[in-house]
Amino acid sequence: MPFGLDMRAINRVSGPAWKAIKPHFDVVNAALLGVSPTSQGELTRIYIKYTTAETGSQPFAVMWVRSSSELVIGLALPPDFPVGQIRAPLRPIAYSGLTTYFCLSAVDSLPAGIETWSAAAYANCLSACESLRAESVLNQPVAAD
Repeated sequence: MPFGLDMRAINRVSGPAWKAIKPHFDVVNAALLGVSPTSQGELTRIYIKYTTAETGSQPFAVMWVRSSSELVIGLALPPDFPVGQIRAPLRPIAYSGLTTYFCLSAVDSLPAGIETWSAAAYANCLSACESLRAESVLNQPVAAD
């Protein structure tokens, strides 16, 4: 898949029902895609998974786009990363590797630190991926001579 947002995701959020929340989507999406030249957003059934060439299949963020009235964003932020006041999802959400979840509706204000949060989520995910790769290499059997 080329880098950036895939066409299925673009089509998903382009209808008239998305008009009110689309500006929020555009800002969050730009922040997430802006963390690396290899960032990509791929639509699954109900969410967009954000990865890079460096993180492989492990996302540093996921944006649920099930409803045009609300976006739910999950980020792989480090423990104790300060996010301030955010509106948490009403129902619990879990995605492997993601640690922080928040909701946005069209009437909500965008979080002031979304670019910083996106960069921190990417850096945290990248660090975790590098640690897993190093651990994998260390656990490889050594060939006997």
